[in-house]
Amino acid sequence: MYASKVNDQRLTFAVSGKLWQRSLVMIDSQTESLWSHLLGQAMDGPLLGTHLETLPSIITDWKSWQRDHPDTSVLDMSKTVGNYSLEFYTEPSKWVIGMVEGGKARAWPMDQLLLTPVANDQLGGKAIVLVFSPKNMTTYVYDRELDGKTLTFAWRDNQLFDEQTDSRWDAATGVAKQGPMKGKSLKAMVGIISFKRPWSLFHPDSTFWRAK
Repeated sequence: MYASKVNDQRLTFAVSGKLWQRSLVMIDSQTESLWSHLLGQAMDGPLLGTHLETLPSIITDWKSWQRDHPDTSVLDMSKTVGNYSLEFYTEPSKWVIGMVEGGKARAWPMDQLLLTPVANDQLGGKAIVLVFSPKNMTTYVYDRELDGKTLTFAWRDNQLFDEQTDSRWDAATGVAKQGPMKGKSLKAMVGIISFKRPWSLFHPDSTFWRAK
């Protein structure tokens, strides 16, 4: 997900009908610049080289989202594809969730997250944690540095705990529900769901995490 405002101008995006590296290319109506949807970068046109601001987001099912965010608002758009379902990920080895931080790219393959639902990791000098829910194939990404501490997370009894304070956390919201950290919130990070092959093409120097 990207912010649509660039240099104090609100851009309106559409599908250009073009492909780059076999991946979708967007076009903005205001300048007709062409944008890589995976990089969020203008590849041609007046805004060449400009980057869109990335925003944290997740891909999940409506039932799970509504349960965790009952007061949410919804963008109702005309349907152009079939409904999202878990069958979308029938071959998890083809999918990754990727991040770029501090000039470094790293990806966490979905088949590896199925083996270990909590991944404590480092990227570009940032301590992060990924929490994967096999139930709805949703990955949550957070900064695990909080109040001067670097927390290490573990999955116990179908719950998320940090090893430093033994607080219990809501994986879907990043909020501590019980323990010394109760009420504290982890900062959501930007993760991008992608096919493994395009991610490797766009980020040839990317490293790939494997479950231990």
